[in-house]
Amino acid sequence: MNRVNRVLFLLCGMLFGMVSFGFTDELVIQNFDSDVRTDQVCRNFGAWNKDPDDESQGCVESLDAQARVGDQGMSLRLDYDVDSPNPAYNGFWLQMRDLDFSKYKYLNFDVKGDKDKGFSKVVKFELKNGQQVGRYLYTEMTDEWKHAKIPFSSFKGLKDWTKMTEFVIVFDDLNSKPKVGTMNVDNIVVTTD
Repeated sequence: MNRVNRVLFLLCGMLFGMVSFGFTDELVIQNFDSDVRTDQVCRNFGAWNKDPDDESQGCVESLDAQARVGDQGMSLRLDYDVDSPNPAYNGFWLQMRDLDFSKYKYLNFDVKGDKDKGFSKVVKFELKNGQQVGRYLYTEMTDEWKHAKIPFSSFKGLKDWTKMTEFVIVFDDLNSKPKVGTMNVDNIVVTTD
């Protein structure tokens, strides 16, 4: 191998090494510490309603500086209502930039219900890629901050983790009891362990 080829080989190896060092043990999806909705990971987020014309149901999202994990920043507050004479479901969506979760194993987040407004102990979480939806029923909501660590294997229906597009929280008239309430979410992160 001549000297020029060795230098090129070395440079390519260094470049490959620099690119592969971009992986970390955790990837922050959203921590809600500012009102910036778009960054390198998150395209946007907001509340959604099954039927915007049905005023008897809905979900409103806001950033909450009073209920937060830690001394600074904010959390996401979700005020939901699925108490409707019609089939009702709504929640929160966070669109991601086709993220590769294949090297990660867990979805982590901090969550709590509002003691005064009421909250459902059961909430559905979804992760999506362009073709598949993985669903998980979280059943451990309390009125204190709790750290949740959910294995990806618990998201039934999702097999391809290479181009993740969306994180969703769902309130529905079957699982949400009470049907009107408030919860906070913070620090949505995927981790290797």
